Amino acid sequence: MKHLYPIIGISCGFNADGDYFLRRQYCDAVARAGGVPVILPPVRSEVEVAENVIGSIDGLLLSGGGDIEPERFGVYDYDASLVGEPSPERDAYELALARRAYEYDLPTLGICRGIQTIAVALGGSLHLDIPNHKQSLPRPEPSHEIAIAPDSRLARLMDTTENETGQFDRVNSFHHQAVDRVPDGFVVTARSPDNIIEAIESPNRRFYVGVQWHPEHMTSPLALRLIDALAKAAAER
Repeated sequence: MKHLYPIIGISCGFNADGDYFLRRQYCDAVARAGGVPVILPPVRSEVEVAENVIGSIDGLLLSGGGDIEPERFGVYDYDASLVGEPSPERDAYELALARRAYEYDLPTLGICRGIQTIAVALGGSLHLDIPNHKQSLPRPEPSHEIAIAPDSRLARLMDTTENETGQFDRVNSFHHQAVDRVPDGFVVTARSPDNIIEAIESPNRRFYVGVQWHPEHMTSPLALRLIDALAKAAAER
């Protein structure tokens, strides 16, 4: 059944008391873009439920949150103090969602933890800890520049400012982990000045993009157009 407005499923976390949580800016951004936000709580039967969920929504937004367990991407010997707020239940559910969304070409946007979920779900890996990428500025304020690959979907979305070395924008930053090995079938579309991967995308899908910053909190053209592009791709599907 085609929906009047695109239904965008948004992943969420839960705390030690069992309460689900999600910053309202995700829902606000989807609604502003013309979509209907639906929160997707982690559940135990993750694979079967993910299959049904992907068939019931028009687009997927993988939200930010705690760290993914390193075992999920093949790292078993590590300093546990580097892993903040791990959640095996959330990992299992969201990794299943990301895989199914990719298989069915469901328009998908991964934000912060979300880009990391995409990478791990499809065979990539993460840096366990990087310095100087968790800003003290308010969430809407950008803290560093990114260089965007000129021929990417990201570049086509942005209000370009060009110089001799490429296209640039400024983003906020609230992470200490980042994509290391990019999955097969994906390309890196943005990097920070210290060469950290800030965005990836699949050229083989209608819209399957991950970004390391938080566009839902920002008002720059690129930030707004990312959520708009997800809603548009979901509506067209």
